[in-house]
Amino acid sequence: MKSIIIPAYNEANLLPNTLASLLADDALTDCKIFIVCNGCTDNSVDVMQLFATSVAQKNNMKQITIDVVDEKKPSKTHALNVGLSLTDNDAVVLLDADILVTGQCVMSLFEQLELRKLKAVSPRVAFDTAKSSKWVSHYYQVEQRSHYNQTLRLSNVIALSAQAVKELNQFPDVIADDEYLRRSFSNTDYAILSEFSFSFIAPRNIYSLITVLARVERGNIQLDQMGHFSAGVTSGNRAPQKLVARLIFITTKLCAKVLARVEYHFGRRNKWHRDLSNRC
Repeated sequence: MKSIIIPAYNEANLLPNTLASLLADDALTDCKIFIVCNGCTDNSVDVMQLFATSVAQKNNMKQITIDVVDEKKPSKTHALNVGLSLTDNDAVVLLDADILVTGQCVMSLFEQLELRKLKAVSPRVAFDTAKSSKWVSHYYQVEQRSHYNQTLRLSNVIALSAQAVKELNQFPDVIADDEYLRRSFSNTDYAILSEFSFSFIAPRNIYSLITVLARVERGNIQLDQMGHFSAGVTSGNRAPQKLVARLIFITTKLCAKVLARVEYHFGRRNKWHRDLSNRC
């Protein structure tokens, strides 16, 4: 049986929409969904248990179960490891709690793992900047077209084969869990499926964007220090960009790198900057 693992920290407002999106098209079947609430101080557990009860009858017909796990440790990698320990070592999808994806997309990811004999697949990311500032929008005009995002970005919605789950065993205590996964595979072991996509809601303001990018950069530094080096990443873009957008992109990246190194130097290596602006 297939499994979906959703780690969640204080996501009571978003989780119902995440689950509703998965179930709305009636495409998902024969699947266990594990929602691992980690160190939540809100009512995420109660909200999810109530949701699971409300859809239980319909889910039973499609052989779908929703298990809500209440873990006290506030750690995403710990939550992922708990979820993995509850599966039957079959193929899994790791899904971020703030990402909306359809059941059809998830089923297609599982199918592509089998058809293409891959260890991991992700759908293509589409950055939603509808509520973002102009600076943030300019940044993502460049980011969207980067070689990394088009062909290498294994993130947010990640399907892993049974073999990959077995090889992974568990996540180490890192803040860049998605990048750790990507670096664990060769470029021929995984793929980004351009025919499927999910929406990533971009930060609303430049402060939130820089702090989130700094967290990503700190995560990359941490992985480098652990000996998990990246391969195959380039900064090239697939289409020409406006000069203003390019300058904003470069400036933002530079600010994030400087902030990350300052935070890393002063012992804030594992601080989790979460974008709260897109949860308003």
